[in-house]
Amino acid sequence: MGQYRSTLVCPFCKKLSITFDPFMYLSLPLPSTTMRTITLTVLHTDGTALPFPVTVTVPKDGRCKDLVQALSTACCLRDDETFLVAEIFNNRILQTLDEASGSIDLLRDNDRLVAYRLPKDNETSPLVVFMHEQSCRGQAFSSTEKFGIPLVARICSISRGSEIREEFLKLLNPFFMGAGDSLNDEDGDDEIIANEVFEMEDVTGSRLSDGDEKSDSAPGDDSNLNPDFEFYLMEERTLLRKCSKIQMTEPTPMKGLTGKINVLVSWSDRMTKLYDTCVLSSLPQVCKPRLPTKQPRESVSLYKCLEAFLKEEPLGPEDMWLVHIPIMKYCPNCKTHRQANKKLDLWRLPEILIIHLKRFSYNQFFKNKLETFVDFPIDNFDLSTCIVHNSQQSHHYKLYAVSNHYGGLGGGHYTAFVQFVAVKSHPRQSRCSAACPRRPPGSEPPSTEGAMMGNNEEIKGDKLVLRGLKFHGFHGVKPEERNLGQKFLVDIDAWTDLQAAGKSDCLSDTVSYSDIYRLVREIVEGPPKNLLESVAQQIASTTLTKYPQISALRVTVGKPHVAVRGPVDYLGVEILRFQSSDK
Repeated sequence: MGQYRSTLVCPFCKKLSITFDPFMYLSLPLPSTTMRTITLTVLHTDGTALPFPVTVTVPKDGRCKDLVQALSTACCLRDDETFLVAEIFNNRILQTLDEASGSIDLLRDNDRLVAYRLPKDNETSPLVVFMHEQSCRGQAFSSTEKFGIPLVARICSISRGSEIREEFLKLLNPFFMGAGDSLNDEDGDDEIIANEVFEMEDVTGSRLSDGDEKSDSAPGDDSNLNPDFEFYLMEERTLLRKCSKIQMTEPTPMKGLTGKINVLVSWSDRMTKLYDTCVLSSLPQVCKPRLPTKQPRESVSLYKCLEAFLKEEPLGPEDMWLVHIPIMKYCPNCKTHRQANKKLDLWRLPEILIIHLKRFSYNQFFKNKLETFVDFPIDNFDLSTCIVHNSQQSHHYKLYAVSNHYGGLGGGHYTAFVQFVAVKSHPRQSRCSAACPRRPPGSEPPSTEGAMMGNNEEIKGDKLVLRGLKFHGFHGVKPEERNLGQKFLVDIDAWTDLQAAGKSDCLSDTVSYSDIYRLVREIVEGPPKNLLESVAQQIASTTLTKYPQISALRVTVGKPHVAVRGPVDYLGVEILRFQSSDK
């Protein structure tokens, strides 16, 4: 049994809490899976630039503040600016991401995120969210539909509806295309519409002044105002019902309000042609799906996995500072919960070290298995640099067993490999007799698959290797397997002395590959059996009987097209058999 040293540091008062905990095994993450790329759309709220996508890399288990920090660096955010990150769904803001408690792990790949670039100097001003709708005319009736990305601005002072309109037109400036780009087929109206839009975008309010003068003589008469945009207050709770129409020349009911104000803007057909609504509606996903392509296999070392496990990291809100004293659940100096920094160290190592690799990744939305290749040493796994406690104990390990999992989260198959050495005189008899002392004379020693030996030796010596033998057989317990058959894959490892054949270059001094191939084919394509175990056993026993010069034989039999339900990627057996000691 090993021992951790866990160190918690309060980020405010620097209070230290050190505890020691035992462990039976090390559960290591894969470093290549600790980072994630996220794409957001950045919008300026001053009407100076079009939206643009930005892709950043953040810790997979990080917080939203890590996302904002990475985005701020990528966009060169000024000190007087801040980001408001929001998730967009159905053309409205579904939620804003909380930097303190929001977790990046909860973001799905098909989510759509927008980062609004806002000034810091008026953070107390109301946040106005503009949503868009346009008319859709059918053959029998007309309706409206939402479109585009919501636009956001902070307005310091709102006294009239015209101020709402002016702020909205300022936000639309980057999307303006002009009459010549969109209305070439309406020559007679080009000049009129262009002039009208120019007047709308004139923030000096010259056209609004005309409306003000007329409104003094005819209160409530809006016929003189531009009907190309109509503004409505939206119900905050559902955003489905219009509360009231905003009049341009009358005092707005929003005066004195704080927080978020939702405004629905109804576009006329003419305005949808003058502004680039395609750009306004362009919103990429968090992670754009790509067609599967063959990528080079990703590889990391076992030392990198250990380094990722031992690095210092801040605790999440759900892991707030908990001092390991039963009567205290807060920082004893600050007298409150703190998001402490945690650092794990290896204090003492066990005699037999078991390492578990975290290959299953999951959150509340999806689960998957990580296929990253981990390169681990065989003879000398040195952990002396990872131990903080000075002791005379050896920190070097030699690998002698590996357990593998094939398949997915819904099901799979486990195999195990153990290192040992083959000696000339019946290599496995002495070691297996301790586990099964009553084995009858002449019987074959049991399979060592999955067994844990008392020493760390491996099979050494020459061997013949045959890989990827393919045959069509009818083995299995299901009717379709017996009637239609399926493909079987066989691998052979045969330990035998190849020195004589290497010197003489004569086929008679070795075992013929062709003979082994024909032997395996006769068994696999022969009478059907229920289990793969029986097929592998017959191959092993027949081969060892026919070729006494083979001291050990490993046989792997697999079915690439599994006739069972569930997400099983591979089904097979692997056995290891030895030449009988009584021959």
